[in-house]
Amino acid sequence: MPDAVAAANAALAEVTALRAGGTQEALAGALAEAAIAQAETGNLDDALRLATEAVAIAQANGEGRMVVRACRVAGEVYGLLGQLTEGARLLGQARKASLDDDAERACVLAALCRNALGQAGRATRPGAPAADDLLADAIDHGREGLAAARRAGDPGAEAVCAASLGQALLMDGQIDAARTTLGEARSLAATQANRLLQHRIAAVEAELLLAGGDARAAVAALRKLATACARAGTPLVEIDVQEALHRGAKSLGDLALALAAHERFHELDARIRSEAAQSRARVLINAMETQNARLEAEKARLEAELLRLKSRRLESEKRALEAQARELDRHAHQDPLTGLWNRRYIDDELPRLVGEATTREAPLTLSVGDIDLFKSINDKYGHPTGDAVLCTVADLLRDNCRPSDTVARVGGEEFLLVLEDTDPTGAYQVCERLRRAVEKHTWARIAPELVVTISFGISDPTAGGDARELLATADRHLYVAKNSGRNRVEPRRH
Repeated sequence: MPDAVAAANAALAEVTALRAGGTQEALAGALAEAAIAQAETGNLDDALRLATEAVAIAQANGEGRMVVRACRVAGEVYGLLGQLTEGARLLGQARKASLDDDAERACVLAALCRNALGQAGRATRPGAPAADDLLADAIDHGREGLAAARRAGDPGAEAVCAASLGQALLMDGQIDAARTTLGEARSLAATQANRLLQHRIAAVEAELLLAGGDARAAVAALRKLATACARAGTPLVEIDVQEALHRGAKSLGDLALALAAHERFHELDARIRSEAAQSRARVLINAMETQNARLEAEKARLEAELLRLKSRRLESEKRALEAQARELDRHAHQDPLTGLWNRRYIDDELPRLVGEATTREAPLTLSVGDIDLFKSINDKYGHPTGDAVLCTVADLLRDNCRPSDTVARVGGEEFLLVLEDTDPTGAYQVCERLRRAVEKHTWARIAPELVVTISFGISDPTAGGDARELLATADRHLYVAKNSGRNRVEPRRH
C-alpha cells in the first residue's frame, strides 16, 4: 500500500476513534489531519467533506488555534479544487486568528503564498500587472511566513515556508535566490518525516534545473522523483513532476520519454479533474439546498406574520408580505441557471395535472429530453460553455412550446415537457419541432465548431392516470432514442 494511502487510512481511523470518545478540539484537529491526508492521495471529495466538518466544529467551539488550523486546511483543499478565491477567504480568516502563534501563522502564510502563486498562474497574460501583483504577494507571504517560523523555532514550518518561497522566487525569475532558499528548505525537510514535502521541494529544484538550462540533470531527477511519487501515492505532486518531465524530455529530443510523461500526466489530470468536479458539484448542491432552506424558512416566517395582520389598517402591509411569499415560493420552485421549473415543482404539480386530465378525460403526454453527449461538451469546452448550452436549450424549448405547456429542468442536462390536451402523436410533432430547433441553432456563437443535439422519449397513451408510469415510459423511450443513434424522438410516429 502506498505511503500516502496508508497515512490517509490511519488518519481516518483516528477520526473514528475520536468520534466514539474524544474532545471536540481533538476531533477538529484529527479531521483537519485526515482532510490533508485525503487531499495528498488525490481524494479531494472526502478531503473537502472532512475539512468542512473541521471548520464547523472549530467555529462552534470558538477556540482560536482550532479555528486557525481548520480554516487553513479548508482553504488549502479549496485551492486544490481550483476554487482559489474561496480558499483565499478561508486562509484570510485563519491569518486573522493566528496573530499570537508564530508557528500556526507561518503555516497559514505558506498556504497563502501557494494560493497567490495559483492565482498568478491563472492570469490571462503572463507579466500583466495583476499577475505581477499576485506574484509579489506570494513572495511577501513566503518571507513573512519564514520569519515567523524562525521566531517559533519550528523547523517543520520553516521547511514548508522556505519551499513555498523558493517556488515563488523561481516563478519571479530570481534563480539564485530560489536556489539558496530551496537548498535551505531541502536541508530542513530532511530532518522531518514528511515525504510529501520532500517530494515537492525536489520537484521545484528540478524546475530550477530546467530554468537554468540543465535539462539532462533535470530529467534524471524528475524520472526518479516520478517513480517515488507513484510509489508513495501522491498524485498531486506527481502530476507536476510528469508535466515538467514532458518538457524536459522534449527539449532533449527524447520523444518516447516525453510521450510517456505526457500520457501519464493526462491520466492523472483526468483523475484529479473528476475528483475536483465531484467536489465542486457537492459544494454547489449544498449551497443550493442551503439557499432553498433559507427561502422556505423565510416563507414560513412571512406566512406566520400574515396571521397577525387582522387590522384593516395593516392591509397594505399584508398585501406586500403576500407578494413576497409568492416570490419566495416561485424561487424555491425555479431552476436558478435556466429559469425553468425545477424537479421540486414537477414533484408537486405533476400528480395534480395528471389527475385533472384524467377527470376531464383529456389527453396528457409527457416527454423527457436529454442533451446528447453533454459530458463531452463540458470536457472539451469547459463548464461555463456547458452552462451557456443549458440556458440556450432551455430558451429554445420554452420559446417553441405553448404557454399552457410545462417545461422543466429535472436533472443536469435533462428536461421534462408536460403537454396538456396533447396525445402522443401530437407530442411527437412538438418534440420533432424542438429537436430541429436545437439541431439548427447557430451554436458557433457560443463556441467554435460546437454542435448540440437533443433526444426525446415520449410517454405511452396506455399509462392511464399514473404519473410515475407516464415518466417511466418516457424514460424508457428516451433510452431507446439514445441507443438508436441520438438526435431523435422515440417512439417514432409519421
